[in-house]
Amino acid sequence: MKHLVFALFLILTTANLFSQQAGITGIVKGSDGETLPGVNIVEKDTQNGTITDQDGRFSLKLTTRDPVLVVSYVGYMKQEIRVSGTIERTIILDEDLVNLDEVVVVGYGTAKKSDLTGSVTSVKPKDLNVSGISNAAQMLQGRVTGLYISSHNQNPGATPEFILRGASSFQEGEAGQPLIVIDGFPMDNTSYINTINPSDIEQIDVLKDASATAIYGSRGANGVIIITTKQGNKQGIQVDYGAKFYSQAVARTIEMMNAEQYARFYYDLAHDPDLQLGSWGPDDGYPHPFGTWDTLPNTNWQKEVINSGNLTQEHNLALSGVKEGVKYRAAVNYYGGEGIIGPSDYERINALAKLAYDYKKFSFNLDMNYTNENRNLVENSFERSLGFSPSSPIYDMEGNLSTHAFESNASWYYNPLFPSEAIENFSESNTTRISGGIEYEFFNGFRASVKGGITQNQYESFYQRFKPLWESQKETEASISSTGSRQIFADYFLHYTKQINHHKFSIMAGGSYQNFRNRGHWASALDFPYLNIGYYNIDAGLLERQMGSNWYEKRVMSGLGRINYDYKSKYLVTINYRLDGATVFGAENKWGHFPSFGLAYRIDQEEYFTDNVQILSIMKLRAGYGIAGNSNIPGFRTQNLLDFRPVYEGSGISNAIVWGSTYIPNPDLRWENTYTLNLGLEAGSPKFYVELNYYSTNHEDLILDRQVPKELGYTNITVNKGAMLNSGIEAKLDLFLSFFNNELKWKPGFLFSYNKNEITDLDGDVILDKDIWIERTNYGYAGIKQKGYPLNAIWGYDFIGIWQKDEADEAASYNAAPGDPKFADNNGIGEDGEAIPGPDGKITEHDRVFLGDANPRITGGFSSQLNYKNFELSFFIDGVIDKTIVNINKATFTFPSHHYGNNKKPMALNRWTSSNPTNEVPSLTKNLDEKLVRSDWSIEDGSFLRLRDITLTYKLYFDNDKAIKNLRIYTSASNLFTLTKYSGINPDVWATDADYNLMPFSRVFTIGLNASF
Repeated sequence: MKHLVFALFLILTTANLFSQQAGITGIVKGSDGETLPGVNIVEKDTQNGTITDQDGRFSLKLTTRDPVLVVSYVGYMKQEIRVSGTIERTIILDEDLVNLDEVVVVGYGTAKKSDLTGSVTSVKPKDLNVSGISNAAQMLQGRVTGLYISSHNQNPGATPEFILRGASSFQEGEAGQPLIVIDGFPMDNTSYINTINPSDIEQIDVLKDASATAIYGSRGANGVIIITTKQGNKQGIQVDYGAKFYSQAVARTIEMMNAEQYARFYYDLAHDPDLQLGSWGPDDGYPHPFGTWDTLPNTNWQKEVINSGNLTQEHNLALSGVKEGVKYRAAVNYYGGEGIIGPSDYERINALAKLAYDYKKFSFNLDMNYTNENRNLVENSFERSLGFSPSSPIYDMEGNLSTHAFESNASWYYNPLFPSEAIENFSESNTTRISGGIEYEFFNGFRASVKGGITQNQYESFYQRFKPLWESQKETEASISSTGSRQIFADYFLHYTKQINHHKFSIMAGGSYQNFRNRGHWASALDFPYLNIGYYNIDAGLLERQMGSNWYEKRVMSGLGRINYDYKSKYLVTINYRLDGATVFGAENKWGHFPSFGLAYRIDQEEYFTDNVQILSIMKLRAGYGIAGNSNIPGFRTQNLLDFRPVYEGSGISNAIVWGSTYIPNPDLRWENTYTLNLGLEAGSPKFYVELNYYSTNHEDLILDRQVPKELGYTNITVNKGAMLNSGIEAKLDLFLSFFNNELKWKPGFLFSYNKNEITDLDGDVILDKDIWIERTNYGYAGIKQKGYPLNAIWGYDFIGIWQKDEADEAASYNAAPGDPKFADNNGIGEDGEAIPGPDGKITEHDRVFLGDANPRITGGFSSQLNYKNFELSFFIDGVIDKTIVNINKATFTFPSHHYGNNKKPMALNRWTSSNPTNEVPSLTKNLDEKLVRSDWSIEDGSFLRLRDITLTYKLYFDNDKAIKNLRIYTSASNLFTLTKYSGINPDVWATDADYNLMPFSRVFTIGLNASF
């Protein structure tokens, strides 16, 4: 018996010793298959723990009988894993999708998402699955509340146009665009977004309210978009390669008459006894006689000019890693794509190198980026493809491009394919950006940093024409231009951080200097003795030799500071102040003052909240108010300029001195100021996250160009005049759902933005805007700037049908006849020229009504990401509601008085006649009525709903001993469908579609792969 007891004791003791000595080894990966170094692994209820090594591997001796591992890592959901026996374990951590510890880049620093007091949206490209894109702006399209990015030009390398929280300036162009900051370097304009390879981007942070943007002072009035590129953040060496190939197909074209319809239409029109076009075109002309219509060629010219066989390819190669405190990353990218309209194309080569080093109290970083862009700017004419006679073959009997079938147009309306045979036009742009910084900690909490950089861009363009486009042109023409721009910036700051009990202070103070310089020259000439000399020797041109040069500089000097206060992580306060000086203003107005503050209250940190509210783990209230400025105006508006003109005196030439500007100098010109209030709410749990924002932005002292009497010797003056209000609501909801034991994960997301824009003061002025030009004829203005309406308000006549035969007498009282368009007589004119409600028997400017805003009032989107095992299916739909467009093309391609003899839309076949009393299309026997172009017959609703992207991905992960770590294969399609009532090509265009809205948008089909080694 004693022996039995001893044996049992020995067995139990051995088992206990074994359990105490048992251990576990394994590897920790993220849901994307990447190994995670530095993960904390602790045996629950003990101090026993370890961290994963550079390959994500770990080994831990266990000390408890039923051990449970607690696995945690910043940015990932904490896991508890029960362990049984000695095993090899692979642990997969899911991302914390509501990660409050996520680092967000703000002005001149970073902050945790949980500590933000301003309105900032952070976008990580790796989460988007956006494939067929050429720049970073397309990543943001429809994915940031309050941000609208037009896609009216989808050509590779096109510069995007932004509206963030409504139109913010009376000025056009860069004055209303947000500031682009790349790795801490503020850029001069938004075109630099093309110098960044999208595959190199780590994240994009969009700063929207003044409490976040005021730290940028004069540059932050329209918001700030901060782009941060990737750096080496893995242990060891990692090689990444990506390739994608995609093809474009035009999503929508304009239906035009075929050859038989075209011939019949002009034959019938020419025999209409009411035809009276006068000087606009022959009253009795038609291109093809009766009886020949079934023998005509039928050419689809749209199909001929569209680059249907296009192929775009992109390749990315990157090397990154960390060794002994040195982080490094080098990457190279090639992008080659063809434009939608041939033969245009775009080619980009980008190279990037980043180096960062941390050692004790010292840190250093150096970033270098080089981009070469080559553009073939020749485009066959899409406008000509619509208007050219469909009865003309592509080539004539001699093998030359055919001429117009209507003889009167043959001498000037060239074949839509002619540019590809007659023109050479290309450009090259080289951009080099170098920036770096050092930081040193003098003692605990006190640091000093200096950062600076330079960006240089050299742009050259070359043009020559070998043949005349029309008879009156000279045989040959050539031009050459070169522009160089340079930007220099330097930042120098002191940082101090101190915590006293529950009070945490962070103070930053310093200054910033920026210098912008642009200079260039150009030359052109006509009539060269030989073909192909052109830009090789401009001096060989015999006629109209011209040349010019320009030089422009601007400097901005700033002092700035920020104070952050944190009490128990419950109460957060941010105070910013910036003093900016800009050389573009007069001597008394060069300096602008831009303060802001932000407050946040984290209710989720209160004990009563954590104890009583189970459904929420996040609850934060935010409020912010601040002032930002805008100095982005043309130079030399405050000074008198001189110019020199040659004067011929007898046998000699001397210089005459004249005023060098059409603008009266205004030394009182001062800053535009933007005052923004933002109120925000954030709430969430592991299952959802919601964010709401209300904002009200007042823009004052707006800079505006006004006309002056020519008798003064000038035509314009730039003044501060007027105020404008943008107010709106933004809402974002993300859901994080899982099914079937977490094997199926679904992340749907919703975005909604509402913006109301209104001019609140214009000093009693009314400004006509958005003039409509068709060729060289002006058809009046579609926009009016005035108090109480949006900046881009569209006004027009109320089209109520066609005058019919039984209304002949009433029509005559309006100087019209049956078959003419009919407009509502809404108002009369008072004694002082004011509008009086009620008809007066005349159709005048006072009868126009407000038809809408050219900028969208509502934008929204729905995204969906579905993951099952190694598969991922994602799609994104965005929408734009309440947006107005002047569709000039509806008139120009319906009325024969515009380019008589050209092709028209089939709707023209349904024109009014005595036997076809339609109320949709006038008789077309008279010249295009300017009131019709500016009525709701042409002015249309530009709302749309678009499937922006759908992507299917398959991911493979491999063990660390394999040469390849992971592989991602995907296929995607963009712009598969668009739902809209707009009758033009693309509803995603601006206001009066100055380019005739004749740039087709495309569907993009992509296949690609990414691999890590």
